[in-house]
Amino acid sequence: MKKLLYVSFLSASLFSACASASSTLVDVPAQSGNSSAVSDDTSATSEGDLDISRIPMSPGLHVVPLNESPFVGALAAKIEQDIAEQSSRGVHTAEDVPDVRASLAHVRSSALGGNEEVFTTLSQVKPHLYYEPASISQTLLEGLPLVDVSTAGGNRDGRWTGLSRSWEVAGLGLVQLDESEYADGGGSVTVIKEWLNTDINGQPGTIQTMRGPDGATQVSLGWVTDHKVMRLNLQPVDPDALAPNQEALLTMARSIRY
Repeated sequence: MKKLLYVSFLSASLFSACASASSTLVDVPAQSGNSSAVSDDTSATSEGDLDISRIPMSPGLHVVPLNESPFVGALAAKIEQDIAEQSSRGVHTAEDVPDVRASLAHVRSSALGGNEEVFTTLSQVKPHLYYEPASISQTLLEGLPLVDVSTAGGNRDGRWTGLSRSWEVAGLGLVQLDESEYADGGGSVTVIKEWLNTDINGQPGTIQTMRGPDGATQVSLGWVTDHKVMRLNLQPVDPDALAPNQEALLTMARSIRY
């Protein structure tokens, strides 16, 4: 069984397609939030504005132009618009900007209500992970109390391949670090060439700021190493500090050790 991870740095979420021998699962962005479509027919080649047949099946990182990517139709047009706005204005419009604080509070409340295990420290969650988490010891996050820490990604040999951590940073905002290991399972990661606008220690990445109609703002930085997909999200205290907010995430990312 080959696992496939498709990554676009289009918005705050990582949109992924996971193909297995028996089914195809596609998560694609909708105009108001995210929607999911599931098909048990592996011969299906498209789900709305995503063409599954264009997803590279070989392991490793693939950088492809937008017109050769799995995104087609109205979704491809929206991606092209977002890229142009980000390049010219340093921010692009989005109809639905995630409220990270509200999401964390909801997930934590649901877990407690369902008597699920809730982690409060990295040491508690590490035994449940398939890989060693990235080190933040050389970043400004070191020493700050965790707002949230939780497993994510897929499950391999009873342990999780992903991790999400969040901190409140004074003067900056809520910072969320997500990481997911893809290489050990033969994963394939594809990014859109036109979205690559920075690098993290030689690795390709995308830095962007999304702003909704109500002014809600999120800054996101995504990049891919030889074995992990990494992402930093910031819900800033000063949404108008476009360059400083982005620079803060870039500085953090370049100090993270894997």
